Amino acid sequence: MVKVYRFFAYFIFFIVMLLLFFPKEQLYFAFEKELQNEHLVISNEQYNQKLLSLELREAELSFDRMRIATISKLEIRLLFLYNSVKAEDIELSKILKRFLPQKIATIELHYTLIEPFVLKGSAFGDFGEAMIVYNLQKSKLSVRLKASKLMKQHFHSTLLMLKKEDNGEYSYEKSF
Repeated sequence: MVKVYRFFAYFIFFIVMLLLFFPKEQLYFAFEKELQNEHLVISNEQYNQKLLSLELREAELSFDRMRIATISKLEIRLLFLYNSVKAEDIELSKILKRFLPQKIATIELHYTLIEPFVLKGSAFGDFGEAMIVYNLQKSKLSVRLKASKLMKQHFHSTLLMLKKEDNGEYSYEKSF
């Protein structure tokens, strides 16, 4: 019985040390390289490796060499069973201001091994609140939007591209 306890103690110690000393920066750089294949570039970021996460500040997001957003704070947390990305204080570029309000307060994405084929998220900003679900197995994106007053008044053309539900929310579904 002592051997079983010792095994679990060593196993838990190994997992904790792996989480603490995992090379988060190298994983981020590999992810950044994969994004470049999709014409997305994160630049001018300042990164800070914390105990259980990697934090980026003042990152600029570009698509096809066109800046589309500035992210004040981006925190990537990798815990193997539960991984998350949280972006705060996002300002969209003026190019997008015809389609969406320019301020997004937070975007959170979560991935867990309990649901290995589902990526869930939420977003909150001047546009309202959105719940996001991406099914990796079916390559299907679903978004539910509770539009704010600002969104309904000034961005009506964007809302026309979404399906209005009976409860007043808007939905968008796309398969890739």
